[in-house]
This record gives sequence, structure tokens and C-alpha cells, in this order.
Amino acid sequence: MKNLLSLFATLLLATSLSAKEIVLSTVTSDIDSDIIKIVVDVDQHNELISLYSDTYKNNIFYQRRAYKFDDIAGGFVIYHASNRDVVTLSSDDFATYAGGRITMTYLYSGLSNEYRSTRFDIVQDENTWYITDTNNRAITSFYFKAKKIWGKLVGIKTIDYRY
Repeated sequence: MKNLLSLFATLLLATSLSAKEIVLSTVTSDIDSDIIKIVVDVDQHNELISLYSDTYKNNIFYQRRAYKFDDIAGGFVIYHASNRDVVTLSSDDFATYAGGRITMTYLYSGLSNEYRSTRFDIVQDENTWYITDTNNRAITSFYFKAKKIWGKLVGIKTIDYRY
């Protein structure tokens, strides 16, 4: 019985020390019906381990893409289409134990190769992580509005925050 209790305690401890996933936000658009969830893994000390984007097509899980926090200083592409980097994330002050300011750069016009950007913060609070705007309001989702010319998609007109 003593060995069984010891095994149970060990399993319980191992489970509590394992990583947990937190959905930071969702991304939708008027471009298509895909839903993307921005997900992070945290360790037992609530430090960020991994960043993912989970894509759902017709409300069915389709794909998970992984990104390395080590690459965020130089920026990494989270959406690429028609041989162009459409959306990239970068940061000059990001730390996996504290978060930081993120710059999201997006293709405004593929015709003129014009890019624009918006900023938000990934922050830690007690046992969770979340995204805030520059006024510290929690962002639950992003909405990408299409930029079209003569009915043809040429870029992203705006990225709206949903609270």
C-alpha cells in the first residue's frame, strides 16, 4: 500500500510539473473562414516554452505550426502567401519569463509592396499569459480586414483588436 501511495504521489507530481497550453487569442478575417488560435506552452514555473498557431478549417482542426521564441528578435513569418511574407512577428525586448512588446508587420498592399505594423504586448499574470494593447486592455482576438482593389485581394487593410 505504501508503494502504491508513493507511485500515486509521483504520478501526481509529474503531471503538475508538465507543460500546459494557454490559448492567447484567436484570429479571424473577412478573407476566408479559417480560424487561427495562438497558443503557448508554459512549464511548471509559468515560463513560456513554445508558441504555436493552430488552424481550423470549417471548425475542424487542420494544422499546427510551431515557432521558436529564440527567433523573435530577428522576426519570424506566421503567414506566407503568393511568395510574400504577409504577417511577421518581431520583438526587441521579449523574454520567455516576462513577455514583451510584439510588433506585427503585415502586407498592406502587394501592388506597391507596402507594409504596415501594429503593436501589442504578451504579458504574464500569476499563472497565465495574455495579450494586451498599448493601453493594457486584454485582447481576446484579432480580426484581419482585407484590402481589395477591383474585387481582388491585395493585402490587409487593418487589423482590429477584439476585447
